[in-house]
Amino acid sequence: MALFVRLLVWVIVFDLSFSLLLLPFVDGDLWQAASEAGSAMFTLGYAAPSNVGNTVLVYVAAYTGLIVIALQIGYLPTLYAAFNRREAEVTLLVSRAGSPSWGPELLVRTRFGMAAQTSTSELSELYQRWERWAADVAESHSTYLTLVWFRSPSPQSNWLNSLLSVMDAAALQLSLSPGSARAPGSAGHSDGIHLPEPSGPGHSYPGRGRPRSRFRTRCDL
Repeated sequence: MALFVRLLVWVIVFDLSFSLLLLPFVDGDLWQAASEAGSAMFTLGYAAPSNVGNTVLVYVAAYTGLIVIALQIGYLPTLYAAFNRREAEVTLLVSRAGSPSWGPELLVRTRFGMAAQTSTSELSELYQRWERWAADVAESHSTYLTLVWFRSPSPQSNWLNSLLSVMDAAALQLSLSPGSARAPGSAGHSDGIHLPEPSGPGHSYPGRGRPRSRFRTRCDL
């Protein structure tokens, strides 16, 4: 919906702008100017220009209308591809972390339900996948800020909740058993902390920088 609203705003602004530019060529008749601008932008062709000045403006308006629509058509597949990549991992996480996702449940199901009793490789692979996922989301959502407003299909499987559950699981494992997945867990947790920051300036998110040093201290229990 946000994309269609944006497209509508663009079209209205361009139509109004070209209408004002055409006013001197139609003796100040606002309705005639709006009619010629709209006819050109939507390639309807029912309002023929009467002189050289508004003919040039009508051609520019027609070109602008085509460019705006073409940009939107090319823009949508990129957004939907990034959205699908974001939601794929979130959907896969439901079988491990439940719905809504919960860090302790993710640890228990993955550690004891899907991996060998003496192995933590499943958790390490999970953290590595979510580290790449966080990098991909940070890049796509900072490039296309509109994606931040694309909500997950299910409110119980929100992508931010899913990220938080993976971060909770990594923090718990690093606190209780730091030697079992130190590198993947620490990297995944760090990437998750800084994920919201790239899109922050575009959405009034202040960002907190890196965590303070006292919160980095971990005790090997």
